Amino acid sequence: MITAGRHRPLAQDVWDESAVRAAIEEIAVDAIAHFHPDTFWPAHPSDDGVGDGDPSFYKGAAGVIWALDYLHRIGATRVAEDFRPVLPKLMEQTIIDFKASSPTDYEKHGSLLRGDMGTGLLAMRLVPTLSLADLVYGRAEANNGLPIRELMWGMPGSMVAAVHMAEMTQEARWRGLFEVQAARLLAELEDTPQGPLWTQDLYGAKDRFLGPVHGFAGNVIPLLLGWDWLTTAQQAHVAEFAPKTLEANAWRYEVGTTWGPRSKREKRLFICQHCHGAPGMVTTFADAPFATPELDVLLLDGGRFAWAAGPLTKGSNLCHGTGGNGYAFLKLYRRTKDPVWLDRARQFAMTAIVQYRGSQIAVGRGRYSLWTGDVGLAIYLWDCIRGEPSCGMHGPLSEHSSACLEGVKPAVTADLPDLMFIGLSRTVRQSMPFDCSFCRAGPSYIWVMAHLHGGFCFRRNWREGMMAVGKPPSGRCLITKEFLSFSTGYSNKCHEITAAVSASGNPAKNNVHHQSPIQACGK
Repeated sequence: MITAGRHRPLAQDVWDESAVRAAIEEIAVDAIAHFHPDTFWPAHPSDDGVGDGDPSFYKGAAGVIWALDYLHRIGATRVAEDFRPVLPKLMEQTIIDFKASSPTDYEKHGSLLRGDMGTGLLAMRLVPTLSLADLVYGRAEANNGLPIRELMWGMPGSMVAAVHMAEMTQEARWRGLFEVQAARLLAELEDTPQGPLWTQDLYGAKDRFLGPVHGFAGNVIPLLLGWDWLTTAQQAHVAEFAPKTLEANAWRYEVGTTWGPRSKREKRLFICQHCHGAPGMVTTFADAPFATPELDVLLLDGGRFAWAAGPLTKGSNLCHGTGGNGYAFLKLYRRTKDPVWLDRARQFAMTAIVQYRGSQIAVGRGRYSLWTGDVGLAIYLWDCIRGEPSCGMHGPLSEHSSACLEGVKPAVTADLPDLMFIGLSRTVRQSMPFDCSFCRAGPSYIWVMAHLHGGFCFRRNWREGMMAVGKPPSGRCLITKEFLSFSTGYSNKCHEITAAVSASGNPAKNNVHHQSPIQACGK
């Protein structure tokens, strides 16, 4: 039931956080060193004949840029690069490549992982504008009248985009779009002998796939991501059909449970990786905000199967490599709090580092792709350090985010890696753990809004007197004793306290101290 030759033994290296941190930095340094503003990154011999300069989010430049920015912003790496100047060319090249490489009529879709909708999301992260928001909306809305497809090409991907755009813009139109598309997605679910399933119209053929990229799990991902936007009846429907379909399509063995690429039970090709097989199904449904004893047994048995299969020989990457399989263990650790799953995730991490370094030696450089390359592995390694799958494995911006739509200087990374400086004229919700949004309500006026997440809080080693400097100098704030003492604690209530901050937004008032409230909302 485990295909011979597709898996390898675990490396014997024991978990070493310092070595893992070094590998993350090494991956980022190598990627930045090989970046070219005109051709982006060279292709890898394992990329099945793909040429240099792939711009896509799935395996090209957009995904790599997002990953490098994300890793630096959360404090996982020290090295950084300003990719904003290349965004116009990246958008242009994405459109050209999407039209040239898409199957017939697929260029009409708002594609999350291959088209300019995903690249637009990246640009919104780095240089947010109203025109970019309108571009993403237009591409996402176009999916309303097209075949649903799946997460990579079609409507499930635009639903993911709507959730992240709502986080970035606080605009109501994104929820409205999501609700329309969720209703259609659920309406096209079919009753089959293998449980409720969607039929994918994909590449000229129709079939019922199961996995998180092309199939059933991928269609459920946006429903879980936008769970609070579903009606009570829709939530109950998802909570009923998802376990039923998982049960109906499960292949049970002594070593655990897995799922095939398709729902046809007579097919016995067992691929055990994120895109097809137990790891991706566990990674998807371990996020479910509902539970039954039967569902939890299935998820645990899927984890046991992924562990019995072992690391993948295809490499260290997320889509079909050791890192992607390891996310199943991280998700089970978060769901169950059983430390055995964190230990297994970290054993896979150490093996993935060995694989990454072996590929580096063989090729002479890295593999530059989010889903099939090294930066995706770096995110997995960081999540293994934290013991928390923060990036979610699904969607380009599975972190929550803030952005500005009013023509003010966009977000830039500060000297403090956990701080994001957002030139906003209003306070915007920010829900990444450890992040603060510094929002200018006027010249020389800085609001600090910090959202605590239960148990995580602000555990960074912030020092009193540390100056966090953004670009331009108007994004400048002094970390004070009051903020320091407050931010290292935890509360499940909302507080408002006063702390002195130093701002230089107005040349006439440089270095003038102001009193500004710091609001921290805990869950």
